[in-house]
Amino acid sequence: MSKDSNQSSTVALGMIETYEAKVALEALERGGRNKNLHGVVHEILVKDKLNANPKNILSGATAHLTQSTTAVRDDIVVKQAGQVVKRLQVKDTAQSISKTVKQVAEGEYNGTNLVGTKETAEAFNKAAKSAGLNKTMQSSGFSSTDTTRIAGKALGKMPTSSTVASVARSAGIAGAAISAGFTAISSGSDWLDEKISTSEYVGKVANEGVGGGISAAAGAGAATIATGVAATALASVSAPVWVPLAVGTVVAVGVGSVVKGIWDFFMD
Repeated sequence: MSKDSNQSSTVALGMIETYEAKVALEALERGGRNKNLHGVVHEILVKDKLNANPKNILSGATAHLTQSTTAVRDDIVVKQAGQVVKRLQVKDTAQSISKTVKQVAEGEYNGTNLVGTKETAEAFNKAAKSAGLNKTMQSSGFSSTDTTRIAGKALGKMPTSSTVASVARSAGIAGAAISAGFTAISSGSDWLDEKISTSEYVGKVANEGVGGGISAAAGAGAATIATGVAATALASVSAPVWVPLAVGTVVAVGVGSVVKGIWDFFMD
């Protein structure tokens, strides 16, 4: 396949790793080194997702984290024209859902919207229904597995094998979608001009999707391990927190590029 398609999957992987590093550093700055840092990571992911929403961009609505990390009701407020138009309490508490249900039953979150990780929203809505509560929790679309993994990067923890497998799986899905999308666009003109047949076009898109997925999975898995190893090795010299994260990003891009190159060599 083309050099451009190889670069697209590598750049996409680098962007994902760089963004996660940014989230990890922002979470540390906001929440410090604590065992519940995954909750802060989730808040930042939700805030960024809201600010990237085209509807909010067009309307001028912006999401902001509240000043206090222990705010009783609101973790995020959405403002438009200087006015608060939405309030959010963001949860990543799938393992302690009874406490969240109790807080809701006591009226602690009246007047705010509940948003949880996929697992938290599912657990809460089931428990709330059983408890006779009429408040529901919306899923943020993020998994507790990912919030915990990013928090682990921030805290310099060595990843478990299940964590590596999880990140490889999720990165592989994202990498496949990005690579396939890039190829669909870049090769679309050739197909429309009938320079390539429909079967060739579909084959190119599918091939790049698979190759991009494999390279992203390999790169992300390697990056997760590299970040943990670097953090452990550098702990004794008190290296800046961003150093292990930068190492992970470089490893992700390097490994992903090599794997994609091998895939292209055999598939050309």
